Amino acid sequence: MVKSNEVVKANEHFASQRVEGVVCVFAGATNGIGARTLERSVSLFQSATFYILGRSSARFERDQRPVLDSLKTPGCRIVFIETEVSLIAAVDAASSQIAAAESKVDYLFMSMGTGVPFGGAEYTSEGLEVCFALSYYSRARLLSNLLPLLRQAPNPRVLCVLNGGREKLIDETDLGLEKPGAWSVRGAIKHNTVLMSIALDRFAADEGNSHITFLHNFPGLVRTDNPRKKNPTGLLGLLLRFVNKFIVTFAQFLVGMSSKEAGERQAYHLTSNTYGPGSWRISLKGDVVPDNAALKHYREAGWMDKFWEFTVRTWDRALAQSSGGVSK
Repeated sequence: MVKSNEVVKANEHFASQRVEGVVCVFAGATNGIGARTLERSVSLFQSATFYILGRSSARFERDQRPVLDSLKTPGCRIVFIETEVSLIAAVDAASSQIAAAESKVDYLFMSMGTGVPFGGAEYTSEGLEVCFALSYYSRARLLSNLLPLLRQAPNPRVLCVLNGGREKLIDETDLGLEKPGAWSVRGAIKHNTVLMSIALDRFAADEGNSHITFLHNFPGLVRTDNPRKKNPTGLLGLLLRFVNKFIVTFAQFLVGMSSKEAGERQAYHLTSNTYGPGSWRISLKGDVVPDNAALKHYREAGWMDKFWEFTVRTWDRALAQSSGGVSK
C-alpha cells in the first residue's frame, strides 16, 4: 500500500525536478476524479501542453479554467477540445487535431464515464450503448489513435481509471451484451473491465510499444462532484433518486476517498517510477494487482485477438451509422 503522505511527497519531489515540454491528453477531466487529477498535474510540469477533451468549452472556462490558471506553472498551455467523447467519429476528429499540432504525446489520461443508468441501457447516435462507449470503445479508440504519438515520447504513460484488477468471467457469446434482455449494469461493468484490461495487455505486447507504461486503475469509492445521469420518472425514479442522494452519498462519506486524494494518487500513477513499461492493474491504494483467474483464462484461451476483432468491428459499425457526421 502506498500511503497518502508518501504519494504527496512523491508528487512534490517530481515537481521539484522541473520536467519540461511534455504533452498530456486528458479525456474525462471536467469534473470528479479527472478534474482533480488535472488540477494536480498542471502543477507538476514546466512549459507543458494539456489537451482536454470534453463536451462544453463554456462550462470548462467557467468552472475549471480559473482554477487551473491559478495552479499551473509558467509556460503551461491548456487547449480544450470541445467534443462528444462517447462518439467514435468525434474521438477520431479530436485525435486528428492533436496529431496535426504535436509530434509526441507523453501522458494519456482517461476517466470519462457516466453515472449508473438505473433506467436501462441508453444509446449514442452511433448505436453504441453509452456505458460501453464511454468506458471502453472510446477509450480504446483514443489510445489506438494516439499510439503513433505516444511511441515518439521517451517515457510515455497511459492511465485508464476504471476497474483494473477486478476482472471476472463474462458472457463470451455476447461480448457487447446486445442480445434482448442481456444488458445490465453489473454485466456492463464486467464486460468493460475485462475488455479494457485485455486491450491494454494487447497494446503492451506489441514490440513497438515496449517502452510504454499502460496502467488500469480501480480508484475505489470516491467522494466526487460528478453529476448523476437522470433517473426514470414516476415512483421508480423517485426511489432511485432517494437511493442515489442519500444512501450512495452516505456510503461515499463513510468510506470513500476524497476527490482531492484521488486526484493526487492519479497524478502519482502518471508520473511515478514505481510502474515500468508494460501493462499493470493498480488498486485504489497503488498496489500492483496480480493477474486473476479471468485474465489468465482469456489469455490462455486465445481471446486477446478475438476481443480486439470484436472491438474493431464495433468501431466500424458505429462509424458507418454516423454516416460521416459527428453529432453533438
